[in-house]
Amino acid sequence: MDFMTGRQRLRLAPALMLVASLSASLTSCNANSAVNRTGYITTSGGIKLAYDLTLPAASGRFPVAVEYNDYTAGADNSAEVAGSDAGRLLAAGFAVLGVNMPGSGCSGGVNNVTDVNEWGRAGAQAVEWAAAQKWSTGHVGMFGSSQTGISQLGVASFRPQGLDAITPFHIATDYYRDVVYPGGVFNSRFMNFYAKYRVTIDKQTAEPAIKSGDQQCLKDFRAHVRANPPYSIARNSLANPFDDGYWQTAPRSRLNRIEVPILGCQSWQDGVVSSRATELYYDTFSARRTWFIGTNGPHGICEFKQPLTMMVNFLRHYVAGADDGWPRTPHITILHELTSTNTSPPVPGWVSTYNSWSQLMKPVTLYLGGHGSLTASPVTGVAAGQSSFSGPAPSQSGRWTKAPSPDTSVSYTTPPLTRDADFFGPGSVNLWLSSTAADSDVEVIISEVRPDGTEQFVQAGWLNLAERMLAPAGGGSPRSSVLRPFQLHSAASYQPLRSGQPVYARVELFPFEHVFRKGSSIRITIDSADGNVETTGYWGLTSLPAPFTDTVYASPVRPSQVVLGLIPGATAQRPLPSCADIAGEPCRPNAIPVPHGSLTIPGS
Repeated sequence: MDFMTGRQRLRLAPALMLVASLSASLTSCNANSAVNRTGYITTSGGIKLAYDLTLPAASGRFPVAVEYNDYTAGADNSAEVAGSDAGRLLAAGFAVLGVNMPGSGCSGGVNNVTDVNEWGRAGAQAVEWAAAQKWSTGHVGMFGSSQTGISQLGVASFRPQGLDAITPFHIATDYYRDVVYPGGVFNSRFMNFYAKYRVTIDKQTAEPAIKSGDQQCLKDFRAHVRANPPYSIARNSLANPFDDGYWQTAPRSRLNRIEVPILGCQSWQDGVVSSRATELYYDTFSARRTWFIGTNGPHGICEFKQPLTMMVNFLRHYVAGADDGWPRTPHITILHELTSTNTSPPVPGWVSTYNSWSQLMKPVTLYLGGHGSLTASPVTGVAAGQSSFSGPAPSQSGRWTKAPSPDTSVSYTTPPLTRDADFFGPGSVNLWLSSTAADSDVEVIISEVRPDGTEQFVQAGWLNLAERMLAPAGGGSPRSSVLRPFQLHSAASYQPLRSGQPVYARVELFPFEHVFRKGSSIRITIDSADGNVETTGYWGLTSLPAPFTDTVYASPVRPSQVVLGLIPGATAQRPLPSCADIAGEPCRPNAIPVPHGSLTIPGS
């Protein structure tokens, strides 16, 4: 395969030959000659997948852009929405094909979102069908965010003939760690939301076709409504609190089979799929044929002009064969301090680009000390100390602008910085701590204490302390590194705490990027993992109900630390903005004094 052009010759395997429904309809879509067709794709297993196709014109052969999900893609591909991802691709000359996954909308089969082998194989067959049609050039790309982004990875792992490139935005592939049990703590609020949403969107997607008399849709919708409940991820997540066999068929299980070029985008404060998938772009995917965009903000914020323009250019090169110079595009693009309001589109404060991950994430260690100090040097006996907090209490990350209750958290703060420090990637908060309970759930938060007297949220992470056992160190995923702890989360590795006995536990700060300004301080806060968490989205954790008091130790014998990834020499390219303007990173009044003196981050 030539990854510089992305051109593949179509070679359909006989076992994957598909049949298009003879009942497909042809109607005018809009005034610029685009046309719309709907129908069904029949897989080799006999499942009929509903599709919604928009062609740029009634005749001709076009490169194809596929969106594949268990929401609305097969009923409404959104190509008529100018400025959307689908609308931009249609305007660029792509045929836009939306397909519903098995067991969703008007599609037959069952919806088993955790088993990539089922929906990934079906989606791969839909791609090969699209590549074989007379209106197709035989070259296919995929696009979309969230589930529509995740699905691209599953489909690509089956290497369908004709698939040239994918653009997965806002993804999660390790469902257990990324979303359902972050740090081993159950994300009950999101799972309840998702369970209700799936039922609602499934009905809304099928309803128009059923009302118009589509008997195939009626038959398959009724069938999968009855068949789907045993496969519900919300139902099964409660029955599988450890990373056991149920979670092993998620998309992460097939990522090493992906060969096509990838352009992805993740946002740091994503309260739906999280930012953990950022790690795939440097430890799992091929660096040579992968491009990454990262930004602050909530789920969905990647779908604005700059990332979408890059997405169209990427697919034009690898799928449509355009000589647009894409291979010269830097592999890493960071959109800094993205602002977003209800009345204006997102705008980055500035943009940085890098060609190699080796330029980024140089580990820097800061040490927790007595009296809430955070320093660049190991703690000595004089500076040692210990601090305690009690819980469970509401997590601060989900209610950042509200003052925390007394004695429910401990914080460690640096003196003001002498220079800007730009941190990127995951972080590891390495704690020596004890508890009065056999188990407790903790949250760690990194924030910036600004010279204007406010404290700005940056990122958080969570851990069930009895699930602290790590996978072995080493390269690649799933392995622990100096910047990223990777817990086993197995029943066999569960280690209850003994009252008052210190243990060592590493908590992952989910991936982020943030420039801490000269004159600001870095703060690490440790509190309960309970209730709403993150500053955007639908996350809410259910912690263990037993009361506890946790004690954090900072001494030469028990050195608690935070390890962060520094971008050497990077500085802010604009003055400190108003807190209210930065997407996903709210501020609150600073209630804790900043230590005297100053601190220079090594390498900043």
